[in-house]
Amino acid sequence: TATLVGQSLGAKKIDLAKLSMKRNCQIALMMMGFFAFIFLIFAKPMAKVFHPEQDVLALSAFCVMIAAIEQPALAIYMVYAGGLRGAGDTLSPMIVTIVGTLCFHLPVAYIFGIVLGWGLAGIWFGAALDWILRAIAVYVLFRLGRWKKIKV
Repeated sequence: TATLVGQSLGAKKIDLAKLSMKRNCQIALMMMGFFAFIFLIFAKPMAKVFHPEQDVLALSAFCVMIAAIEQPALAIYMVYAGGLRGAGDTLSPMIVTIVGTLCFHLPVAYIFGIVLGWGLAGIWFGAALDWILRAIAVYVLFRLGRWKKIKV
């Protein structure tokens, strides 16, 4: 995405840059959606590869299912953050990452995992929420359009 957006903007084709991000996001969503489906359907066999013990297996399979939830958000985040970087806006995705990690991911993981007693599943659920919020943030930054004004 970054390369396509950078090349499009360098050629003064803003519409092509927007189209590249949109199409790349569609492709990424299809791919990550496929893997989310695989994660949901084969959570237990996938988890069993790493540890066969039953109590560990149940928790591991549940975490794989939570990972399935975050796949579409990861696709959106990767495409739009990459597109912003390709447009020369490296600061916004960096801020989203830092704020997401320090102000959301870590506190929510602590609250869900420790305070609420959800353990490892709570930590994974917090991570999924973090990726969803990051995806929303970079998409909003894309829609605001400030990236179009950056000189590449």
